[in-house]
Amino acid sequence: MAYLIRVPEGADLHSHVKRLLSELKVQGALLFGIGGLSRAKLGYFDFSSRSYVERELEEQLELVSLLGNAALLDGEPHVHLHATLAGRDYRALAGHLLEARVHPFVELGILTTSHRAIRSFSEQKGLFLLLQERP
Repeated sequence: MAYLIRVPEGADLHSHVKRLLSELKVQGALLFGIGGLSRAKLGYFDFSSRSYVERELEEQLELVSLLGNAALLDGEPHVHLHATLAGRDYRALAGHLLEARVHPFVELGILTTSHRAIRSFSEQKGLFLLLQERP
């Protein structure tokens, strides 16, 4: 099943997508989108410290590319998103999208998987990983 949805202005992107996935009873999906944001927090995972180095952006941003997936974490939808963003200067910044405020909208594609995707924390990697490597 595939969906093409407009995420409204002012929405917290992660919360909105998780709520939508829950309502649609999606247990695994590929996510993609374009649009605009008024605020974003990007992250770069530093494996030596096992934590994200974060960068906050508080300006009008083009959401040039949004890619990610959705899986279940403790039975609830969990989204893993990466983004390429550009500001007025046309310079692109990219990374793990930790937070985002939609402005004026995001056009979101959801392509559901044929199997349930589950995510679990890996002590070895320090990250939440997809458990299934193949169907």
